[in-house]
Amino acid sequence: MEPESKVIIFPGSRKFFPDELSGIEKELENFSESFQGIDTFAEIKYNRFIVFLISMNTPMDLDRHNELISFIKKLEKKHD
Repeated sequence: MEPESKVIIFPGSRKFFPDELSGIEKELENFSESFQGIDTFAEIKYNRFIVFLISMNTPMDLDRHNELISFIKKLEKKHD
């Protein structure tokens, strides 16, 4: 990703358990791949923060932003 990428950070209310990490990382990967038309990369930092990098070459509109928020809310419900 280029240095001008937009960064969105979602903090967790707790650290992710080690047995959760691989599943969450897979969900992030699947979401990023299915986020058609948007060049994005997602990772977990410090077992607590979900970080999305979004290319400025593929800006997000309001619908895509809402799609990202809905995905995060689903993760939140699933992983408490």
